[in-house]
Amino acid sequence: ANTSGGAWLTLQKASNTMTAGQTTCVADGTYVGFFVETTGTAGNPITFKALGTGANINMPNWRSGTERTDGINIESYGTPSSYITIDGFKVYNQPRMGIRAIDGTGIIIQNCTAYDNTDTGIFSANTPGIQVLNNNTYENGTTQYQHNIYISNAASDSPVIRGNTIRDSNAGNGLHVNGDWLEGGDGYI
Repeated sequence: ANTSGGAWLTLQKASNTMTAGQTTCVADGTYVGFFVETTGTAGNPITFKALGTGANINMPNWRSGTERTDGINIESYGTPSSYITIDGFKVYNQPRMGIRAIDGTGIIIQNCTAYDNTDTGIFSANTPGIQVLNNNTYENGTTQYQHNIYISNAASDSPVIRGNTIRDSNAGNGLHVNGDWLEGGDGYI
């Protein structure tokens, strides 16, 4: 991984180091997943960009003290991680979700492939204005009744879900948009 300002051996180290306006360029290879717990701004997002077609994430980054076993997890335990772009990764064989975004604004997940994840391929909750663009998702929900792309919670208003190839959903839906009225809010997306 190469961040504007230095090269790192792991994606987690890059994520821990990045600040608003920086991009991590990721060469083809196989990587352990990562958490994003920092935030960009509307004019200076934080971007993780695969340089080729073979930036593979096939092992989760096990976060100590949580059950988070996702490939890429955009979630902060303080200020929401906002204005994050994930671009061009292949995320597969995760014990839970391929790509997960929680409580952030201005999240973009694009040009990724998510498949064979136990739960959901691409998941978001309480992410107003999330953009899920030109992704390829298939065969997710391998042991859970889940979906290829799942946008949830009433705060996820105005999502843009465009140009995705969604197929072979196993037991769940290809695309599930759920306002979760039982979780609070108006129940609409």
